[in-house]
Amino acid sequence: MGDLQPILARVGRAIERVVMTAPAEQAQALAGELGEIEQELDQRDRDILNVYEGSESVHPWAGLAAPITLPELEQCFLESTLFKHRFSPHPDIEKAYRVDIAQGRFAVTFDPEIFDRFPNSLHFLSYGSQVLEALLDQVPPPERDVYLGIARFSSDDGVPLKSYYVLNQEGQPIQLLTLQDLVQAIERTHECRMWTDEALAQAKQDFDGLVQSARKKHAEVTDLLLRAARSALVEQAFQIFLQATLLDLLLNGYFSDVEEAWRTVTASDPSKNLLSHGYPFAALRKLALERERKASAPRLDLDTFRGASSDQLKKRFRDLQEEGKELLGRLGKI
Repeated sequence: MGDLQPILARVGRAIERVVMTAPAEQAQALAGELGEIEQELDQRDRDILNVYEGSESVHPWAGLAAPITLPELEQCFLESTLFKHRFSPHPDIEKAYRVDIAQGRFAVTFDPEIFDRFPNSLHFLSYGSQVLEALLDQVPPPERDVYLGIARFSSDDGVPLKSYYVLNQEGQPIQLLTLQDLVQAIERTHECRMWTDEALAQAKQDFDGLVQSARKKHAEVTDLLLRAARSALVEQAFQIFLQATLLDLLLNGYFSDVEEAWRTVTASDPSKNLLSHGYPFAALRKLALERERKASAPRLDLDTFRGASSDQLKKRFRDLQEEGKELLGRLGKI
């Protein structure tokens, strides 16, 4: 995992902290932890974006900005002959539209503040939106990869990536990093130098490097998410196993006091009898042992156990047994 390891470790610690938070406060605690992790990932993205470091054949334009801003994306759609007839102003919400695609009519906005105000009424038309992907799928590729001094390279093998290049005054390839760069290059096509085979080979080599970097990052992030998902499932397995152990002790009359039984569960491993109930408890115990027992025990609302009848405890035990089976099924797909 390389430099993702500290973030992965933080994910594990965050899960533990949230689980040990009082149930009423868990949602707020989870939101705070996720926000801090996202900030770390965003900072890491900024740190690795300099894909040109050490490059000798291709020289980027100064600065690095988002390829296209949301206002520019909005303008492109509303002024495009291919799409403008699909958009109509929303009758009730300012800076919002109704857009028609094959999947139906959707209410959308390009403005994050508007989306924050109407999250249940609008789709945010930004990267990752299925509505945006459906629209972009209708854009036909250019008929030629080199046209009027502008070279276009694309890759759809695993990580979709497209990039445009022009030649500078020295005949060296320059990547166009933003939509504005591309528009300005199109407006100055009469000034563009014509491509040579050598220059095209240099630009292609640079583009292939960008594709490899994108694939590496995609693989790292996918691995991070899978590890985080598995860590979360292991934590759930731990919780299910502890609660099932507590219920087994209570149902078999080993303890009459719920708090005393819970202290025993969290301080030792009184689960041998639990394994006699068969699947999925042996597998859950194995997962639970992956998670170190902390000095601070996980929070559990013991009031739900106090005064519960034997039938109620048995039903809860059966429910946990089914939850454990479902969890193991999900874990097997990771």
